[in-house]
Amino acid sequence: MKSRVYFIEYLRIIAALAVVLIHTAANLSFKYGQITHAQWWGSNVISAATHWAVPIFIIISGYLNLAPQKSSNNKLFYSTRFKKIGWPLLFWTIIYSVYHHFTRQDPLLFSFVLKRLILDQPYEHLYFLIVLIQLALITPFLSQIIKSLSTRSLGWLILGLLFISIFWKPWRFIVPLFIPYLSFYLGGYWLKKKKFALGRNQFFTLASLLIALISIGTYFLVSHSSPDRNGLYFYTYFNPLTILLSFSIFIFFQNLEKKLASNELISKISNTTLGVYLIHPIIIDLFNFISIPKEFLPAFMTLLFKGGLVFLVSVLITAIYQRLKLAILQK
Repeated sequence: MKSRVYFIEYLRIIAALAVVLIHTAANLSFKYGQITHAQWWGSNVISAATHWAVPIFIIISGYLNLAPQKSSNNKLFYSTRFKKIGWPLLFWTIIYSVYHHFTRQDPLLFSFVLKRLILDQPYEHLYFLIVLIQLALITPFLSQIIKSLSTRSLGWLILGLLFISIFWKPWRFIVPLFIPYLSFYLGGYWLKKKKFALGRNQFFTLASLLIALISIGTYFLVSHSSPDRNGLYFYTYFNPLTILLSFSIFIFFQNLEKKLASNELISKISNTTLGVYLIHPIIIDLFNFISIPKEFLPAFMTLLFKGGLVFLVSVLITAIYQRLKLAILQK
Protein backbone atom coordinates (compact mmCIF):
# COMPACT_ATOMS: atom_id res chain seq x y z
CA MET A 1 0.00 0.00 0.00
CA LYS A 2 1.23 3.48 -0.85
CA SER A 3 -0.05 4.96 2.42
CA ARG A 4 1.86 3.78 5.45
CA VAL A 5 0.12 1.92 8.23
CA TYR A 6 2.21 2.65 11.29
CA PHE A 7 1.00 -0.16 13.53
CA ILE A 8 1.86 -2.66 10.77
CA GLU A 9 5.45 -1.40 10.71
CA TYR A 10 5.83 -1.92 14.46
CA LEU A 11 4.06 -5.26 14.34
CA ARG A 12 6.30 -6.57 11.53
CA ILE A 13 9.41 -5.82 13.56
CA ILE A 14 8.11 -7.52 16.70
CA ALA A 15 6.88 -10.52 14.67
CA ALA A 16 10.26 -10.85 12.91
CA LEU A 17 12.01 -10.80 16.28
CA ALA A 18 9.55 -13.42 17.53
CA VAL A 19 10.37 -15.69 14.55
CA VAL A 20 14.08 -15.40 15.36
CA LEU A 21 13.38 -16.29 19.01
CA ILE A 22 11.31 -19.30 17.93
CA HIS A 23 14.25 -20.74 16.03
CA THR A 24 16.75 -19.74 18.70
CA ALA A 25 14.83 -21.74 21.30
CA ALA A 26 13.68 -24.54 18.99
CA ASN A 27 16.48 -27.03 19.59
CA LEU A 28 16.02 -26.95 23.37
CA SER A 29 12.26 -27.45 23.06
CA PHE A 30 12.86 -30.98 21.77
CA LYS A 31 15.20 -31.90 24.65
CA TYR A 32 12.90 -32.28 27.62
CA GLY A 33 14.60 -34.64 30.07
CA GLN A 34 17.97 -34.22 28.34
CA ILE A 35 18.72 -30.70 29.61
CA THR A 36 18.17 -28.92 32.91
CA HIS A 37 14.66 -27.84 33.86
CA ALA A 38 15.78 -24.20 33.78
CA GLN A 39 17.02 -24.55 30.20
CA TRP A 40 13.90 -26.34 29.01
CA TRP A 41 11.48 -23.98 30.76
CA GLY A 42 13.38 -21.00 29.39
CA SER A 43 12.93 -22.30 25.85
CA ASN A 44 9.34 -23.36 26.59
CA VAL A 45 8.23 -19.93 27.77
CA ILE A 46 9.93 -18.19 24.84
CA SER A 47 8.38 -20.62 22.35
CA ALA A 48 4.95 -20.24 23.94
CA ALA A 49 5.25 -16.45 23.75
CA THR A 50 6.36 -16.26 20.11
CA HIS A 51 4.53 -18.81 17.93
CA TRP A 52 1.91 -16.19 17.05
CA ALA A 53 4.46 -14.58 14.71
CA VAL A 54 3.74 -16.52 11.50
CA PRO A 55 -0.06 -16.19 11.83
CA ILE A 56 0.44 -12.45 12.38
CA PHE A 57 2.43 -12.16 9.14
CA ILE A 58 -0.43 -13.89 7.30
CA ILE A 59 -2.99 -11.59 8.94
CA ILE A 60 -0.90 -8.58 7.91
CA SER A 61 -0.76 -9.87 4.34
CA GLY A 62 -4.55 -10.21 4.23
CA TYR A 63 -4.99 -6.76 5.77
CA LEU A 64 -2.81 -5.16 3.08
CA ASN A 65 -3.64 -7.23 -0.01
CA LEU A 66 -7.27 -8.28 0.25
CA ALA A 67 -9.59 -5.60 -1.11
CA PRO A 68 -12.42 -5.95 -3.65
CA GLN A 69 -11.27 -2.93 -5.66
CA LYS A 70 -7.81 -4.44 -6.20
CA SER A 71 -9.12 -7.36 -8.22
CA SER A 72 -9.50 -5.19 -11.33
CA ASN A 73 -5.78 -5.31 -12.17
CA ASN A 74 -4.84 -8.94 -11.60
CA LYS A 75 -1.84 -8.86 -13.92
CA LEU A 76 -0.18 -6.04 -11.99
CA PHE A 77 -1.02 -7.70 -8.67
CA TYR A 78 0.50 -11.05 -9.73
CA SER A 79 3.58 -9.37 -11.15
CA THR A 80 4.17 -7.35 -7.99
CA ARG A 81 3.68 -10.31 -5.67
CA PHE A 82 5.93 -12.58 -7.74
CA LYS A 83 8.75 -10.02 -7.66
CA LYS A 84 8.37 -9.67 -3.90
CA ILE A 85 7.94 -13.36 -3.07
CA GLY A 86 8.74 -15.56 -6.08
CA TRP A 87 12.27 -14.38 -6.75
CA PRO A 88 13.30 -14.53 -3.06
CA LEU A 89 11.89 -18.07 -2.87
CA LEU A 90 13.93 -19.16 -5.89
CA PHE A 91 17.09 -17.39 -4.74
CA TRP A 92 16.98 -18.63 -1.15
CA THR A 93 16.07 -22.17 -2.16
CA ILE A 94 19.34 -22.22 -4.10
CA ILE A 95 21.22 -20.63 -1.18
CA TYR A 96 19.90 -23.13 1.37
CA SER A 97 20.38 -26.13 -0.92
CA VAL A 98 24.08 -25.20 -1.24
CA TYR A 99 24.35 -24.29 2.46
CA HIS A 100 22.84 -27.58 3.65
CA HIS A 101 24.95 -29.51 1.18
CA PHE A 102 28.02 -28.38 3.14
CA THR A 103 26.50 -28.29 6.64
CA ARG A 104 24.20 -31.36 6.55
CA GLN A 105 25.56 -33.23 3.54
CA ASP A 106 22.26 -32.93 1.66
CA PRO A 107 22.58 -34.03 -1.99
CA LEU A 108 23.17 -31.03 -4.22
CA LEU A 109 20.78 -32.32 -6.86
CA PHE A 110 17.90 -30.64 -8.63
CA SER A 111 15.75 -33.75 -8.11
CA PHE A 112 16.39 -33.70 -4.36
CA VAL A 113 15.47 -30.01 -4.05
CA LEU A 114 12.38 -30.48 -6.22
CA LYS A 115 11.25 -33.43 -4.09
CA ARG A 116 11.57 -31.30 -0.95
CA LEU A 117 9.48 -28.59 -2.58
CA ILE A 118 6.71 -30.86 -3.82
CA LEU A 119 6.49 -33.87 -1.50
CA ASP A 120 7.87 -32.63 1.79
CA GLN A 121 8.53 -28.97 2.43
CA PRO A 122 11.00 -26.38 1.26
CA TYR A 123 14.04 -25.68 3.37
CA GLU A 124 12.67 -25.16 6.88
CA HIS A 125 11.17 -21.67 7.04
CA LEU A 126 10.83 -21.13 3.27
CA TYR A 127 7.41 -22.82 3.35
CA PHE A 128 6.11 -19.42 4.43
CA LEU A 129 6.91 -17.92 1.02
CA ILE A 130 5.07 -20.74 -0.73
CA VAL A 131 2.02 -20.12 1.47
CA LEU A 132 2.15 -16.44 0.49
CA ILE A 133 2.46 -17.29 -3.21
CA GLN A 134 -0.51 -19.66 -3.04
CA LEU A 135 -2.58 -17.08 -1.20
CA ALA A 136 -1.57 -14.46 -3.77
CA LEU A 137 -2.75 -16.70 -6.59
CA ILE A 138 -6.26 -16.89 -5.17
CA THR A 139 -6.40 -13.30 -3.85
CA PRO A 140 -8.36 -11.88 -6.84
CA PHE A 141 -10.94 -14.65 -6.44
CA LEU A 142 -11.16 -14.10 -2.69
CA SER A 143 -11.58 -10.38 -3.32
CA GLN A 144 -14.60 -11.11 -5.49
CA ILE A 145 -16.07 -13.39 -2.83
CA ILE A 146 -15.69 -10.95 0.06
CA LYS A 147 -17.22 -8.20 -2.08
CA SER A 148 -20.54 -10.02 -1.89
CA LEU A 149 -20.33 -10.89 1.82
CA SER A 150 -21.41 -8.77 4.74
CA THR A 151 -18.96 -8.25 7.58
CA ARG A 152 -21.06 -10.57 9.73
CA SER A 153 -21.15 -13.32 7.09
CA LEU A 154 -17.38 -13.01 6.57
CA GLY A 155 -16.88 -13.36 10.31
CA TRP A 156 -18.85 -16.62 10.34
CA LEU A 157 -16.87 -17.88 7.34
CA ILE A 158 -13.59 -17.14 9.12
CA LEU A 159 -14.85 -18.89 12.25
CA GLY A 160 -15.69 -21.96 10.18
CA LEU A 161 -12.26 -21.91 8.53
CA LEU A 162 -10.61 -21.59 11.94
CA PHE A 163 -12.50 -24.66 13.11
CA ILE A 164 -11.28 -26.56 10.04
CA SER A 165 -7.68 -25.41 10.60
CA ILE A 166 -7.70 -26.71 14.19
CA PHE A 167 -8.31 -30.24 12.91
CA TRP A 168 -6.36 -29.90 9.65
CA LYS A 169 -3.79 -32.65 9.14
CA PRO A 170 -0.81 -31.50 7.03
CA TRP A 171 -0.43 -33.25 3.69
CA ARG A 172 2.99 -34.16 2.43
CA PHE A 173 2.15 -32.34 -0.77
CA ILE A 174 2.65 -28.69 -1.45
CA VAL A 175 -0.57 -27.72 -3.24
CA PRO A 176 -2.95 -27.47 -0.23
CA LEU A 177 -0.32 -25.86 2.01
CA PHE A 178 -2.26 -22.58 2.15
CA ILE A 179 -5.64 -23.99 3.21
CA PRO A 180 -5.34 -23.78 7.02
CA TYR A 181 -3.91 -20.25 6.66
CA LEU A 182 -7.02 -18.96 4.87
CA SER A 183 -8.67 -18.01 8.15
CA PHE A 184 -5.74 -15.75 9.11
CA TYR A 185 -5.59 -14.24 5.61
CA LEU A 186 -9.29 -13.43 5.48
CA GLY A 187 -9.11 -12.40 9.13
CA GLY A 188 -6.73 -9.58 8.23
CA TYR A 189 -9.26 -8.06 5.86
CA TRP A 190 -12.13 -8.66 8.31
CA LEU A 191 -10.28 -6.83 11.10
CA LYS A 192 -9.82 -3.85 8.79
CA LYS A 193 -13.61 -3.68 8.44
CA LYS A 194 -14.65 -4.62 11.96
CA LYS A 195 -12.66 -2.91 14.69
CA PHE A 196 -12.49 -4.35 18.20
CA ALA A 197 -11.56 -2.50 21.36
CA LEU A 198 -8.92 -4.18 23.49
CA GLY A 199 -7.46 -2.12 26.31
CA ARG A 200 -3.89 -2.38 27.53
CA ASN A 201 -4.77 -4.11 30.80
CA GLN A 202 -7.20 -6.47 29.07
CA PHE A 203 -4.63 -7.36 26.45
CA PHE A 204 -1.73 -8.05 28.82
CA THR A 205 -3.96 -10.09 31.10
CA LEU A 206 -5.26 -12.17 28.19
CA ALA A 207 -1.84 -12.56 26.57
CA SER A 208 -0.20 -13.60 29.87
CA LEU A 209 -2.94 -16.14 30.51
CA LEU A 210 -2.66 -17.63 27.02
CA ILE A 211 1.15 -17.85 27.17
CA ALA A 212 0.91 -19.51 30.59
CA LEU A 213 -1.63 -22.04 29.28
CA ILE A 214 0.52 -22.81 26.22
CA SER A 215 3.61 -23.28 28.43
CA ILE A 216 1.84 -25.50 30.95
CA GLY A 217 0.02 -27.45 28.25
CA THR A 218 3.31 -28.14 26.48
CA TYR A 219 4.91 -29.28 29.73
CA PHE A 220 2.00 -31.63 30.38
CA LEU A 221 2.26 -33.16 26.90
CA VAL A 222 6.03 -33.62 26.76
CA SER A 223 6.26 -34.94 30.30
CA HIS A 224 3.62 -37.58 29.57
CA SER A 225 4.69 -38.54 26.07
CA SER A 226 7.81 -37.59 24.16
CA PRO A 227 9.25 -34.19 23.21
CA ASP A 228 8.48 -34.59 19.52
CA ARG A 229 6.04 -32.62 17.38
CA ASN A 230 3.07 -34.43 18.98
CA GLY A 231 4.24 -33.26 22.40
CA LEU A 232 4.67 -29.74 21.07
CA TYR A 233 1.09 -29.39 19.86
CA PHE A 234 0.58 -26.07 21.64
CA TYR A 235 3.41 -24.55 19.63
CA THR A 236 1.50 -25.13 16.39
CA TYR A 237 -0.13 -22.18 14.68
CA PHE A 238 -3.57 -23.79 14.58
CA ASN A 239 -4.28 -24.68 18.18
CA PRO A 240 -7.05 -22.53 19.74
CA LEU A 241 -4.72 -20.80 22.20
CA THR A 242 -2.24 -19.61 19.56
CA ILE A 243 -5.08 -18.57 17.25
CA LEU A 244 -6.62 -16.42 20.00
CA LEU A 245 -3.22 -14.98 20.95
CA SER A 246 -2.45 -14.10 17.31
CA PHE A 247 -5.69 -12.21 16.73
CA SER A 248 -5.46 -10.52 20.14
CA ILE A 249 -1.97 -9.18 19.41
CA PHE A 250 -3.05 -7.86 16.01
CA ILE A 251 -6.15 -6.17 17.48
CA PHE A 252 -4.09 -4.60 20.27
CA PHE A 253 -1.61 -3.06 17.82
CA GLN A 254 -4.42 -2.03 15.50
CA ASN A 255 -5.92 -0.04 18.38
CA LEU A 256 -2.58 1.75 18.79
CA GLU A 257 -2.58 3.12 15.23
CA LYS A 258 -3.69 6.65 16.18
CA LYS A 259 -1.14 6.76 19.01
CA LEU A 260 1.84 5.76 16.87
CA ALA A 261 3.78 8.52 15.16
CA SER A 262 5.80 8.30 11.96
CA ASN A 263 9.28 7.02 12.68
CA GLU A 264 11.79 6.65 9.88
CA LEU A 265 14.00 4.20 11.80
CA ILE A 266 11.00 1.97 12.50
CA SER A 267 10.03 2.18 8.82
CA LYS A 268 13.54 1.20 7.68
CA ILE A 269 13.75 -1.73 10.10
CA SER A 270 10.25 -2.84 9.06
CA ASN A 271 11.42 -2.95 5.44
CA THR A 272 14.14 -5.44 6.41
CA THR A 273 11.82 -7.98 8.05
CA LEU A 274 11.48 -10.26 5.02
CA GLY A 275 15.26 -10.34 4.70
CA VAL A 276 15.56 -11.06 8.42
CA TYR A 277 13.11 -13.93 8.05
CA LEU A 278 15.08 -15.40 5.15
CA ILE A 279 18.64 -15.09 6.46
CA HIS A 280 18.35 -15.59 10.22
CA PRO A 281 18.72 -19.43 10.32
CA ILE A 282 22.22 -19.09 8.87
CA ILE A 283 23.07 -16.40 11.43
CA ILE A 284 21.78 -18.65 14.23
CA ASP A 285 24.08 -21.44 13.03
CA LEU A 286 27.03 -19.06 12.90
CA PHE A 287 26.30 -17.91 16.45
CA ASN A 288 26.11 -21.41 17.91
CA PHE A 289 29.67 -20.98 19.13
CA ILE A 290 28.45 -18.44 21.68
CA SER A 291 28.27 -20.13 25.04
CA ILE A 292 27.36 -18.01 28.04
CA PRO A 293 28.15 -19.49 31.49
CA LYS A 294 25.07 -20.32 33.56
CA GLU A 295 26.44 -18.20 36.38
CA PHE A 296 26.42 -15.12 34.14
CA LEU A 297 22.92 -15.34 32.68
CA PRO A 298 20.02 -17.72 33.36
CA ALA A 299 18.84 -19.88 30.46
CA PHE A 300 15.87 -17.65 29.66
CA MET A 301 18.00 -14.51 29.42
CA THR A 302 20.66 -16.33 27.39
CA LEU A 303 18.11 -17.28 24.73
CA LEU A 304 16.77 -13.72 24.65
CA PHE A 305 20.30 -12.35 24.29
CA LYS A 306 21.19 -14.72 21.44
CA GLY A 307 17.88 -14.12 19.69
CA GLY A 308 18.23 -10.36 19.97
CA LEU A 309 21.80 -10.50 18.67
CA VAL A 310 20.80 -12.67 15.70
CA PHE A 311 17.94 -10.28 14.93
CA LEU A 312 20.18 -7.20 14.99
CA VAL A 313 22.84 -8.82 12.79
CA SER A 314 20.16 -10.01 10.34
CA VAL A 315 18.69 -6.49 10.18
CA LEU A 316 22.14 -5.00 9.56
CA ILE A 317 23.01 -7.46 6.78
CA THR A 318 19.63 -6.95 5.09
CA ALA A 319 19.92 -3.14 5.33
CA ILE A 320 23.41 -3.21 3.79
CA TYR A 321 22.16 -5.46 0.98
CA GLN A 322 19.23 -3.13 0.30
CA ARG A 323 21.49 -0.07 0.13
CA LEU A 324 23.91 -1.83 -2.22
CA LYS A 325 21.05 -2.99 -4.42
CA LEU A 326 19.62 0.54 -4.55
CA ALA A 327 23.04 2.01 -5.39
CA ILE A 328 23.52 -0.48 -8.22
CA LEU A 329 20.07 0.19 -9.67
CA GLN A 330 20.64 3.94 -9.60
CA LYS A 331 23.80 3.69 -11.70
